[in-house]
Amino acid sequence: MQKLLDEMVGIKNYTEALRAQSHEFKNKLHVILGMLHLKEYKELETMIPSMVDQFDEEVGYISQRLKHPALAGFLIGKMSKARESNITFELEESSFLKKEFTAPIIHELITILGSLIENGFEAVLASNNKHKTVKLFLYSIDQTIHIKIEDNGPGIAKDHLDNLFDKKFSTKGGDRGYGLFLTYQTVQKLQGKINVSTTAGNGTVFNITLAIPMVGDDNDQRTNRRR
Repeated sequence: MQKLLDEMVGIKNYTEALRAQSHEFKNKLHVILGMLHLKEYKELETMIPSMVDQFDEEVGYISQRLKHPALAGFLIGKMSKARESNITFELEESSFLKKEFTAPIIHELITILGSLIENGFEAVLASNNKHKTVKLFLYSIDQTIHIKIEDNGPGIAKDHLDNLFDKKFSTKGGDRGYGLFLTYQTVQKLQGKINVSTTAGNGTVFNITLAIPMVGDDNDQRTNRRR
C-alpha cells in the first residue's frame, strides 16, 4: 500500500507539471488568436519570437544543469505553474545533477521535490509579500544529492514543527497532510536527512541530503568483490 501511494504521488507530480505546461501553452495560443482577429500582425511578428526565445532560454538553462530529461521536464512544468500564480520560481545557477542516477531514483527525487515545491508555492501565496519567491538548489557530488528549497512565505509556527511530517497533519484542513509525510518517508528510504529552518514572517528553508547509488554502481561493486 505504501509503494502504491508513493507511485500515485509521483504520477500526480508528473501530471500537474504537464497540465501547467499545457495550460500556459493554451493561453499563448489564445493571445495569438486574439491578435490575429485584431489584425495586429506587426505586433504579433514581434511577440512570437520573444515567446519562443523565452521558452528556449528556460529549457536550455534547466537542461544544462539537470541532465536527466524527466527531471528537467518536471521543473519546466513547475515554472509554468509558478508563472500562472505570479510566483518567481528560481533554479539556483550553481545547481547541477548528473544523468547517471537511475530512473527509479529520479522518480523518488521528483516525489520529494514535487511535495516541497508545492508546499513552497502554497506558503508564498498565503503571504502578503508583493514579490513571492521560491528558490531551488539541487546539486550532486559523487553519490550524494543536496537539495535546498527556500520560500519567502509566512514561515511555520513553532508548535507545528514537531508534527510537520506526520501523516494527515495539515494546517489547511480537508483531506491534506500526505505530501510532507511521503517526502519524509522517501528521504528515510534513501537513508537521507532532512532539516527545516523557519522564521516567522521570513519564510522557510528545507535542506535535504541523500546518499544514493548511480547507474553502474552495482556492477562495479560485483567486479570489485570478484577481484
